[in-house]
Amino acid sequence: MIDINSHDPDQPDGPVAAGRSLALNHASRQWKERTANDPHAEDERFIALLDSLLADGGDGAPVTDLPPDVVADLITGLRRRHLRDIAVEYVRPSELNRARELWALLARHCDPADQKSAAPLLTLAAYTALVAKERAAAAALIRQARTADPDYLLAELLARLVATGGAIDQLVVDCEAARVRRLARRS
Repeated sequence: MIDINSHDPDQPDGPVAAGRSLALNHASRQWKERTANDPHAEDERFIALLDSLLADGGDGAPVTDLPPDVVADLITGLRRRHLRDIAVEYVRPSELNRARELWALLARHCDPADQKSAAPLLTLAAYTALVAKERAAAAALIRQARTADPDYLLAELLARLVATGGAIDQLVVDCEAARVRRLARRS
């Protein structure tokens, strides 16, 4: 389970929660300003950030050391489905553990007043747990994601996969193929 409530246990609406909310609001405003100028460039900037953090193990710096503005920027970007579709590509063996850490960190830093926003991040964490063959952890994360947002489709689909004992392997193959195509278009 990932604690998506305030990191300020004595004050659930205290300064930690308020600070995260302000950082997310600021990141959202910046994102809107940048996408107004060139949405494609903003997507590329975001993908480059994901690459620097995750591709082939990323830059090696602990994800827990990410500055609050970068955390807020990542959460804001992953609100966009097409960028979440790219985020599921980071499950190569050299990336998997780091991706799991990142999705968990981002889910913990979502605005506690908007738990629905944590559902995609919890689902990404569940997906990486499934890829790592940790079905029990994946099931717990999926339940948490579905509690945060019962209508989140990817969480529902992963829940069905876990319930039926289905394999995630084909989805991983499809995501890797999408990544190869995406990288080929960039070069």
